[in-house]
Amino acid sequence: MKKFLLIIFLFFAFSSQVFAVDYSKPENWVINTCDKTDTKYDVFYIYPTLFQTEKPALFDWTKPEYYKKAKRFSEYQTSIFDSKDVRVFAPFVRQVDFHSALDILIKFKNDNFDFNASLGRYGVEDTANALKYYLEHYNNGRPYILLGHSQGAVDLFYALKEVDVKDNFLIAYLVGYPNSTDKDLTFKNIKPAKSKNDLGVIAVWNTQNYGVKNKYFATPNGYVINPLNWKTTDKRVSRLFNPTSKFYNIFTDGTYTKHFVSGAKIDKENGVLLVDLKPNTPYDNYGLLGVGVFHTSDVWLFSNAIRKNANVRYKKYKSLK
Repeated sequence: MKKFLLIIFLFFAFSSQVFAVDYSKPENWVINTCDKTDTKYDVFYIYPTLFQTEKPALFDWTKPEYYKKAKRFSEYQTSIFDSKDVRVFAPFVRQVDFHSALDILIKFKNDNFDFNASLGRYGVEDTANALKYYLEHYNNGRPYILLGHSQGAVDLFYALKEVDVKDNFLIAYLVGYPNSTDKDLTFKNIKPAKSKNDLGVIAVWNTQNYGVKNKYFATPNGYVINPLNWKTTDKRVSRLFNPTSKFYNIFTDGTYTKHFVSGAKIDKENGVLLVDLKPNTPYDNYGLLGVGVFHTSDVWLFSNAIRKNANVRYKKYKSLK
């Protein structure tokens, strides 16, 4: 009897979350600017992990506080692009909470780990379905890029394996995606980015300080690109090539711009991007993922570089048409 009651309890606990999300409904999009005109390209965006602990451990945007948090963060992060240039599409997805995400990350590098058997599969399922819906109903042959950070990058990576991206796909910035190798990022007609204007590619970097042991995001001899020169060589690029970066302050709930933040250098042996910044600061969320692991700032540190590069790739795409 107790076992039966437990099953009934779990069913009702998860019943509101174990369903296929209907992306024809406006309320299931964080951002949807399909009505904008006179723009150059589209940005399809998936937010990173945005909540700490919850039971069940899936993001529920019907809760007002979570809805508001996802909307604020997504609007800020996609504002790194020039609003006059882009339409933005950001679906709500059922991501796992922070602690569940860390548990998955620890197992991620185990060859026997089946990601699709974890709770993480819900975020991937939603991302794939939303991307399909976007391509079928909103894209209309327009060039588009994908942007995802952290768990959002993982969701997009697996979704790319399920969705036909077509030849108007420019690039996926899968920032903070763990366990990246050239082999991992090569499938279908997609390959890892190697230059500033190759198309149909994936770009990945994980940011940390010099001399830091990074158990979550470092991948020995893994793939990484330097967003300051869009090369995979290990030559250090000066901070003069990173004149401004737009940041989001979780404490004041706003954005601000910093000048000449840091240069960057690829550490090929550990598969990470090295920057010279003070640890135990907002750059690494005060050691949230380890002191000197700047994962929470992977996008913000190079926000201007991403915006400029998206425009470069768009121009390359247009030149081929």
